[in-house]
Amino acid sequence: MTHVVRISNKKRGWTVFQVMGTLGGAFFVFMGCMLMINLLKDPHNDVARVIVVSGFIMALGIGLWGAVVGTALYLKKKRAQFIMAFMADEATKIYSDREGAAYELWLLVKKFTQTEPLWSKYKPVYNGYWLQKFANMLEEYK
Repeated sequence: MTHVVRISNKKRGWTVFQVMGTLGGAFFVFMGCMLMINLLKDPHNDVARVIVVSGFIMALGIGLWGAVVGTALYLKKKRAQFIMAFMADEATKIYSDREGAAYELWLLVKKFTQTEPLWSKYKPVYNGYWLQKFANMLEEYK
C-alpha cells in the first residue's frame, strides 16, 4: 500500500500548495468583493444575504492565505530545527561547508518526505539515517 501512495504522491509538494493557495485565495477574495459590489448596486437585493454569501466567499480566500502562511512558518521551523541538529552532530564535521551541506540535505529530505504517506516512519527530522542515505549527494561539500 505504501508503494501505491508513493507513486500517487510524486507531484505533491509544499511549494505547489503555497502557490496555488495564494492564487486561489486571491481569486476567492476578489470574487467575494466583486459579488458584494455588484449585488449591492441592485436596490431589490436583500443586503443581509449578499453580505453573508460574499463574506463567506472572502473568508474562504482568507482561510487559504492563512493556510499558506501556516505551512510557510511550519517549514521554516522544521528547517531551522533540522539544520541545528545537523550542526550539532559530530558525524557532520567531515564537511567543509557544513551550512551548505545542511541546507542541501534538508532539501533532499523534504523532497523525499513529501511523497511519503502521513503514517510513514520517515519524518523531516534530522537523524543519522538521512546522512547515510544521501551521503553520495553531499560529496561536493567535503
